[in-house]
Amino acid sequence: MGNWNNVIQSVQDTWIPLIVIFGVTILALFIVKFIRKKSK
Repeated sequence: MGNWNNVIQSVQDTWIPLIVIFGVTILALFIVKFIRKKSK
């Protein structure tokens, strides 16, 4: 069972930053689209 804890820990260490980066990228794209619409 100790191995599973290590697996879960490594998955969290790997995926949580990826999810955060993904979310920030989507937010940035929406902001850019919004600014472009406003500037026209």
